[in-house]
Amino acid sequence: MKNSINKKEESISGIGVKSFVTAILVIFIMMILTYLLTLMVPGSVAGTYEECVPLVVPIAQAFDISAQLCIVAFAFGDGFSNVFYPTNPVLLISLGLVNVSYGDWVKWSAKFQIVNILLTSLLLLVGLAIGYS
Repeated sequence: MKNSINKKEESISGIGVKSFVTAILVIFIMMILTYLLTLMVPGSVAGTYEECVPLVVPIAQAFDISAQLCIVAFAFGDGFSNVFYPTNPVLLISLGLVNVSYGDWVKWSAKFQIVNILLTSLLLLVGLAIGYS
């Protein structure tokens, strides 16, 4: 037990500032890439996962980012994009039922999407800092 604690402390304290900043950029780019790929592969979490994860997990592991944190970044990017993109049929049906245009929805929900991206980026940063795996 003590060895695993020491090993975790070494990995966190052993990471340099430059590589930590690079890791932050990589994990943020992974989330944004998932956000964009969801637009191209609409309605299918499995399809987006199949397209995204084989690309980003090896890149992330090259920067000592765990595969688990990659999956969390994927889940954040995919989940929040589903309530924003017009390719989601449930969103369009819901907007039709309440008689709200998609343009009005974008204007209203854009600020929430920005807050979501900032908060989830902060959570990914915390996960990276504590060595989540």
